[in-house]
Amino acid sequence: MVDVNEVNEKGSSEDEIELTDEEEDPEEDIIEPEREEKVEFTKQEEEFVVQPQKMKHPPKVEDPGCLTISCLLNGCDVVEAMIDSRASINMLPKHFLTKFRGLMLKASSVIVTIADGSMEKPIGMVEDVIVRVEQLEFLVDFIVMDVENDE
Repeated sequence: MVDVNEVNEKGSSEDEIELTDEEEDPEEDIIEPEREEKVEFTKQEEEFVVQPQKMKHPPKVEDPGCLTISCLLNGCDVVEAMIDSRASINMLPKHFLTKFRGLMLKASSVIVTIADGSMEKPIGMVEDVIVRVEQLEFLVDFIVMDVENDE
């Protein structure tokens, strides 16, 4: 270590301070990247080297508007169920209740904020609805809303 008083007595500036053996030069810590060596393979070795395959992408198609899937809700076929992976609730229109047998509507104290900023009180909620998409089957809770029927 360099004593500040010694430096002031000698009249040296900080730039002129010499490093002692105990102190390391920071430039010595810099590690140079290793250079890659080119390796020559024999024809026999080349057979064992895995070559990356180029992936073929499907052709680009038009925007479908909204992403939908076919699924079964409590055994009833829903041809075009809209997918919204960002939704924090699962919403079921009121008119679907007549299609699906065995759904028990329960009271709900939830108030839903719609995308336009308005707030709606749902009719209720149904719990443990069996949703089947191809081979996957799982239980889902739905908030039931009174919305216009597009059919």
